[in-house]
Amino acid sequence: MNTEYKEIKNLLQRRNFQDSIAEFKKKFKGKKVLLYGAGLFTRVVLDNYSLDGLNIIGVSDMKFKGGEKFYGYSGISLSDIADFKPDVILISAYRDTQIKYFLKENHPELRKIPKEPILKRTLKDKIHVVREILGSY
Repeated sequence: MNTEYKEIKNLLQRRNFQDSIAEFKKKFKGKKVLLYGAGLFTRVVLDNYSLDGLNIIGVSDMKFKGGEKFYGYSGISLSDIADFKPDVILISAYRDTQIKYFLKENHPELRKIPKEPILKRTLKDKIHVVREILGSY
């Protein structure tokens, strides 16, 4: 288990992530949920938490062309998301704001679908992400 994996796992534990999943199960009961993101963050979530009770119709990521499997879920290409008619997109990535913006700007067919981060951000998290982004310029 690498250091970044451990850091994400510890972050989720500190945030009582299982409680967040329980809230999503109530909030999205009967809804078709698409997970967006197939990176390390999502792998940590799927390795350590049960998402049973959420009607997950698949996982989408830029790397998927369609037809792949990811942790038993269908891998859905960006261009095919609308065809699956999700009721909500749960963004499963640490930099969820950037992904939300990317989807909005590059995929107008998805604009009406609600998008929520799978991990709620604290102000401290938001400041940290901004610093990371500004530091990369």
